[in-house]
Amino acid sequence: MKIIFENFSKLVLKYLLFPLVIMYLPFLHSKDIEIGTNHKTYTFFQKWTKNQSCSDISISGKKGVNRNTVELILLCKALKIGGLNERIKVVETPNYTRSLFLAKAGSITMPSETVWITDIDKSSFYVSDPVVRKGEYEVGVYTRKDRLDMHKIRSLDELKKFSAVSSILWIHDWAALTKIGVEKHSVYNLLSMYKMVDKGRADFTLQDFQLNNIITLDGVSLFQISNIKFVFAESRHFVVSKAQPHSKIVFLALQQGLKKLRKQGSITKAYVESGFFNVKRDTWKNLNVN
Repeated sequence: MKIIFENFSKLVLKYLLFPLVIMYLPFLHSKDIEIGTNHKTYTFFQKWTKNQSCSDISISGKKGVNRNTVELILLCKALKIGGLNERIKVVETPNYTRSLFLAKAGSITMPSETVWITDIDKSSFYVSDPVVRKGEYEVGVYTRKDRLDMHKIRSLDELKKFSAVSSILWIHDWAALTKIGVEKHSVYNLLSMYKMVDKGRADFTLQDFQLNNIITLDGVSLFQISNIKFVFAESRHFVVSKAQPHSKIVFLALQQGLKKLRKQGSITKAYVESGFFNVKRDTWKNLNVN
């Protein structure tokens, strides 16, 4: 029995563990895993990781937690489980679209946030399992606090009377607003959306839900309209650029970590703690026209 066990152990080392070590060795001498993220997320990330590793960050009770920051933390935790935690370098990029472009070109390894499945060029990216699954992505309708006429809205017909601001680059938001036939304005950054609503140049904007009913950016605050939401049916995934050396190793480590986080319930828990998921909104009316 002892001889059989020893022979079995040798086979495991030879055919399973040794190939994995050989596969990972080149990565030890390659450049860092560069993850692109927007300015706001980058600022919070630098603050949170001043005295701890990003994979050790607890989401619960953190100021500034939203979907973007949650996904960066989940990414860190997944890579740590896969054995690549110490190679992470977060770099600032202007927005979602730019991060995706830079990753496709191989200038960075991957965006920090998940990507809509329809935005992914599978010839350029390795695609993870769904992180936000179909039907889980919901956004709120946000306006000024003093817009009592807006806060009374409970139906699509009522919302159509007002104007929206979004970005033509936010394909799903733009398509939803186009389908309902609302007047809409396009700008190219998030702060401009906030400012247009704040100045009364647009009546509302669609934004991710957060823990509170107030969202604030650079001193501009918008307030959630209760009991209405937009639900998007598509899934969102992490992507890894195929244009970088050893990207397959990064992808395999990421997949391993995500599978464990999903099994533990950590992905859903993180979204709940950020306010992005909330069972209280299950009864809210979905205004997205399918």
